[in-house]
Amino acid sequence: MILEGSREIAAPLDVVWDFVTDLNRVTKCIPDTTVEKIEGDSFKAKMKMGVGFIRGTFDGQFSLVDKNPKSSFSIKGTTKGMGNTVNVAINITLEPSGSNVSLRYKADVIVSGTLASMGARFMDDAAQKIVNQMFDCLKASISSK
Repeated sequence: MILEGSREIAAPLDVVWDFVTDLNRVTKCIPDTTVEKIEGDSFKAKMKMGVGFIRGTFDGQFSLVDKNPKSSFSIKGTTKGMGNTVNVAINITLEPSGSNVSLRYKADVIVSGTLASMGARFMDDAAQKIVNQMFDCLKASISSK
């Protein structure tokens, strides 16, 4: 499943970069998620997620990679729970746009297990809901700085 899009954020590039690469601040914008830093740019995550009647906790390990300061970075990792495995590769690009910053994202999400059998439509809807909640929080948090 591919999720992609862009958002305009009303803040300077430095402020947006500092926020989106700060694990503690970004995590507050991901619903039902806690993280623990392992070392460097690697971290463990625990997420409560659900699609339809399938709900549970997923444990994963992720890393921030390919960091190009104030320009782009990627997040790669795997999370497992309830007989499911989710592999994630997210590319984030930041571009100044006047007094705003354009944040573009593309996530390649590969799901196996019970969730994969639910069908793409249910998964797309659930994933898009999480993405929208995260970006609404991110924009509000950055704009309030």
